[in-house]
Amino acid sequence: GRERYIALFLTFAMFLLLLLAVVGLIASYLPQNSSSFQPHAFNVLPPLLGSLAFGMYLLFSSQDLLRQPLPVTLLAGLVLGSFLGSIFNLPYYLGLLLIFGMFGPGLALNSPGASGLPNPDRLLDFWLSIVAVLLSLFLYALVAFLITRRTGLAWQGKWAAFLAAFISLLVATLTFVLIALVHAFPISSQELLPTMASFQYLPLQTMPLAIAQAIHATLGGFIGSAIGLRMPSRIGSDRRKKEI
Repeated sequence: GRERYIALFLTFAMFLLLLLAVVGLIASYLPQNSSSFQPHAFNVLPPLLGSLAFGMYLLFSSQDLLRQPLPVTLLAGLVLGSFLGSIFNLPYYLGLLLIFGMFGPGLALNSPGASGLPNPDRLLDFWLSIVAVLLSLFLYALVAFLITRRTGLAWQGKWAAFLAAFISLLVATLTFVLIALVHAFPISSQELLPTMASFQYLPLQTMPLAIAQAIHATLGGFIGSAIGLRMPSRIGSDRRKKEI
């Protein structure tokens, strides 16, 4: 069904990110025109390979229950991931606030000297980080609520919240990489290899978001599934209608 197509899309997206990192690694070994040393970011490969393996597991697993929430989680992940990936390209300090998750808004107000930004810019960082936190908690709770109410299973609602977090991180990385690639070109032939070598770092920059999103998914999944259990599930309602 469509769940397998969504799993295929996730797997293909992870493959593209892995391919971009490999291209950057290969370019970093080629002779550069500049005299600066070009390091090799091998640490980007394990999380990308792990994510690719997870996507392939969803694609080929015989357990349909694991793929069942994918249509709902894909919508939530596209909305949240596009937002996170877009604002992550704003000044570095905002990306740091997003990495700290729920603690980010407090850092925006309590660390004026660290950012070096004028007061209006700190307030903008504060409100954007607030929106990011509230949006993630709301979407994860909504996904967990909808799936729990549909199936009557709390664990599946929580699983759906984590799936939404995984897709959000993937979409955020793709959005961040796409914007960075658009900004990188056009370039001169002398800067081609250094620019290609820098591609290896692009998927790595948004990965610290995973910790905050996992925490938000845990909270949102717990709240959403708890609320969903208090309401009659669709499966239970259908069974009662058949009995009548």
